[in-house]
Amino acid sequence: MLAGGVRSRWRATGVMAVVLASLVPLVVASAESTASTASPASTAAPTELPDEIGALRVARTAGKRVEVTGLRTEAAQVYANPSGSLTAVLNAFPVRVRNGDGSWSAVDTRLRRMPDGSVGATASPLKARLSGGGSGPVLRFTRDGGELSLGWPGVLPAPVLADDTATYPEVLPGVDLKVRLTVDGFSKVLVVKSRAAATQPALRTVRFTVAAKGLGIRATPDRGLVVSDVDGATVAESGAPMMWDSAAVPVSATMPMTLTEGVLSVTPDQSLLTGPGTTYPVFVDPSLGIGNSWTMINERHSGQSYWAFDRNQHAKVGYVVEAAPEGWERYRSIFSFALAPLRGKHIKRAWMSSYLTHSYSCTDTWTDLYQVDPFSSATTWNNHAGSWHWSMAGAFNSDCGDTGRYSEWVSAAVTAAVAGGVAAGQVTFGLRAANEVDINQGWKKFDENRTTLSVEFNSSPNVADTLTVENKPCANGEGRPWVSTRTPTLRARLSDVDNDHALDGFFRYTVRRSDGTYEEPWTRAHQGGVTPGATSQITTGPLSSGTVYGFHVVVGDGELEGPATGWCEFGVDTSPPDTPPIIDTADGLYPKGDETHGGVGVSGSFRLEAAKVSDVVGYRYGLASPPVTYVAANGPGGDAIAAVTPDRRGTNKLYVQSVDRAGNPSAIAEYPFRVGSGRPPVGMWALDERSGTTLADASGNGHPATLAGGTLGRPGRIVGGATGLGVNGSTSNYATADGARVDTDKSFSVAAWVKITDTTIARTAVAQEGTNASGFYLKYSQVNNAWSFNFTAADTRGTSLTRVAATTPARVGVWTHLVGTYDAATRQATLYVDGREARTMTVAVPWNAAGPVTIGRGRWEGAPHDFWIGDIADVRLWDRRVYPAEVAELANTLTTVGDWRFEGTPGMPADSSGFNRPLTMAAGTTGTTGHRDTGLAVACNGTTGFAATAGPVVNTDQSFAVSAWVRINNLNWFQTAVSVDGSATSAFFLQYSWEENRWSMSIAPADVPVPTSARAVSTNPPQTGRWTHLVGVYDAGARQARLYVDGQLQGTVAVPSVWRGGGVLNVCRARHDNGPVDYFAGAVDDVRVLAGVPTDLDVVALYNQ
Repeated sequence: MLAGGVRSRWRATGVMAVVLASLVPLVVASAESTASTASPASTAAPTELPDEIGALRVARTAGKRVEVTGLRTEAAQVYANPSGSLTAVLNAFPVRVRNGDGSWSAVDTRLRRMPDGSVGATASPLKARLSGGGSGPVLRFTRDGGELSLGWPGVLPAPVLADDTATYPEVLPGVDLKVRLTVDGFSKVLVVKSRAAATQPALRTVRFTVAAKGLGIRATPDRGLVVSDVDGATVAESGAPMMWDSAAVPVSATMPMTLTEGVLSVTPDQSLLTGPGTTYPVFVDPSLGIGNSWTMINERHSGQSYWAFDRNQHAKVGYVVEAAPEGWERYRSIFSFALAPLRGKHIKRAWMSSYLTHSYSCTDTWTDLYQVDPFSSATTWNNHAGSWHWSMAGAFNSDCGDTGRYSEWVSAAVTAAVAGGVAAGQVTFGLRAANEVDINQGWKKFDENRTTLSVEFNSSPNVADTLTVENKPCANGEGRPWVSTRTPTLRARLSDVDNDHALDGFFRYTVRRSDGTYEEPWTRAHQGGVTPGATSQITTGPLSSGTVYGFHVVVGDGELEGPATGWCEFGVDTSPPDTPPIIDTADGLYPKGDETHGGVGVSGSFRLEAAKVSDVVGYRYGLASPPVTYVAANGPGGDAIAAVTPDRRGTNKLYVQSVDRAGNPSAIAEYPFRVGSGRPPVGMWALDERSGTTLADASGNGHPATLAGGTLGRPGRIVGGATGLGVNGSTSNYATADGARVDTDKSFSVAAWVKITDTTIARTAVAQEGTNASGFYLKYSQVNNAWSFNFTAADTRGTSLTRVAATTPARVGVWTHLVGTYDAATRQATLYVDGREARTMTVAVPWNAAGPVTIGRGRWEGAPHDFWIGDIADVRLWDRRVYPAEVAELANTLTTVGDWRFEGTPGMPADSSGFNRPLTMAAGTTGTTGHRDTGLAVACNGTTGFAATAGPVVNTDQSFAVSAWVRINNLNWFQTAVSVDGSATSAFFLQYSWEENRWSMSIAPADVPVPTSARAVSTNPPQTGRWTHLVGVYDAGARQARLYVDGQLQGTVAVPSVWRGGGVLNVCRARHDNGPVDYFAGAVDDVRVLAGVPTDLDVVALYNQ
């Protein structure tokens, strides 16, 4: 690995120091190493992410490391590696500081004046302030709510600031006080500048005041100090005070120190302070270190602590003679790294690195790494050198140019030392010159600020969680789940905090004995390849019914396994309850029988009983079979009360099953009961008046609507039937009803028949307004190009809007039935179009629109809005939810619009429907015996004979049905029994289709000469000479055509588009390619045309008439 242009080299020293070049790490804590691994091609990928999983994913994809910023601390950074592991880069002491906004800044110990007049570091983890001058303390230090202050017995001058040092000049004549703040401590040095200054009485004993709040301070036997917190933990300490002169080879001495009643007294060595050989200035240094993480030892001064002394020239190693033989020094440097972030991790490899800032020799030499004893402020050569047993790794380099060279120590022994130190929370390494004998050959200085320990690690997977059996949560004892299968599926969620590799789920299950122990051996099963955070599952082998089992899970990541979960118990029970439940009315509203009670939408209560089956724990019930709604029993074998809301009038059936503890259902019990109609509408406006401004309320509640403007008497959805209201989109065309409002924050429903003729903007058919907005809108949504049931969040301008819109486009110019319902209990709103559910959404309706019902417009932004263009009829409003069966009945209510029995006056069969549309019979038709062998039918000759009305009968762009009895004489070509004309073709053909050789209900998609029609055809070919009953249906809500033969549904087909055939109704012929075609050869009887959609039962009734 290249660093600073110099290739680092290692040598094997010691029994475990085997170093391979392939072990050179990718991660080192330096700008240089970062630059060397950065790739311009990967700049688009983030270099840091807050979470481990995200960082690992990006690292793997981008092929480069990504920092996990959520794990960054003052002295540590963690990186996700492309390999899937993590690397922690640990500094011996803080190198960054967290700012108030959560960002980080590099440590900057340069001093600056603070707004309060004190002096402090620019960015430092050390919470310390220096005096800005005056009579206050020289230094104040705080930690965890405690404070330590040191004072000078006199008034301090304003300091001169230079880098990290504040100089207080002339605190005594000829004496300066220098205070230096470092990352991990501070020093106070009295600089005695001359012999004259050295002789003054104040320097016989130098005194500082000491005050502590929330911290304890005590002297140690080795002349040091210890500061501790309320729990007794050391937060600062010092070795024996030192003094030295300014000779080429400085003369130094330790000084006695005492602490008495808040006064710290240091007694300088007078022989050094004033001796004849002393070179001035002389430095008197009682320094204090705050949690130091590095120090040195020196064989020449074997009893001296370097805890807070001689630290400003970096970490020294080697044997040096600088001036004269008596000036020799032999240094070693020691570093301690906190390993708390690695607790519980699997250490894969570790290496220490630093930057060489100086070497005496320009020839590369070895510097060795040792694992050594921990150190303190009392550490000296005498008490520590004996722990330097063997070298674990070495670095081979030099830097006589003082440019800074990267150095690295890596070996299996280093990894083992770190792994062994995790439990203790720290590891201590020492640097020494391999050659401590030859003068100056191994002399070096390393930058303690850039000394790091890098550790690549992997976490054991987490304990599996969310254990379930057949999706039932884990529990033990009487609360354990029971399952109804002998091969249940066991599941657990697997996770690994620092790995996005696939995980393995190891399941072990066995029988639980009655004494709570588990049988051995366990049955084992495994699922691999599980994404972290996902669920692992296995299916057991066959188990025994009536037996209790337990299982637990272990998670593996291919390298490590996590702890096992606790046992999760479950029982197996495959026997269902042998007796169905007993059902009875609980409130008397819906007794069993044929009498009608209650009403649609009115809830009743039913009592469900276990029929003496002891392990029944609940019931499934509902108005459809099989029932799905569950209610718990009031205890094992107990009863339950079920609230049921019938959704259709007439006979309803309540279906109930007992459910045992394992979920086994009993046979289904049935409870039939009859239900009356639901509450009628609170407002019902047919809008079929021919004149006037009062629009009657047919609900009986006496709330007529008032017409502001519009056209009454517009043709309605039934040809020749009830009329509707036409409005033209102007601001004066609408109607209002002020008394029939509903509470829009409760359940309600609204319905209307509508025909829209302009969709350039949103149009509202029915609404109920507040002051600024309507509470609901039944409308056309221009945004969705669809019918919609809209809600506003509040009666304010600018309120939000929820659209419950259909997913198919609205049909323009076609009568369409719309229903909107809101169920306050479920907060579900549903839009129905032509009797079919078009959309259901959960919405919030937080306000009640107390204004009038508006027909033909809504309200928005405080003004009338969304004026309708087209026709509206049959508007209804309920103060309850309207159910699907009721909606279908409203939309598809059958109206007979043509009924020809071919009895009575020959030549012009009468219309029995009440609309008086007789048929006119053309040449080629005669009377014949009807389908019951009594009465008459029309016989057509197959070439010219037909019968027709004088005008339109039914709107073929809406739901309709046509029925006829037919007897066909031959199958030679297409033959149509009933049709409705357009200009070029018939809109529908109830016919024999020669192409399929089947009866057919054929719907033309457009009025073009040769359409491609949609055909619903019969199952079997027709039989000539036999009377057959045909019913053709077009269901607009389903957009489907259906064909019934002799009362049975035989064919269906999707109908994507329809149109309104405005011509006559024909019997025995059709229109195609602009002319009459498909003349019927045979007889036709009992022709009926109905508006609406008949049910299967309605068709059977037509067949049986």
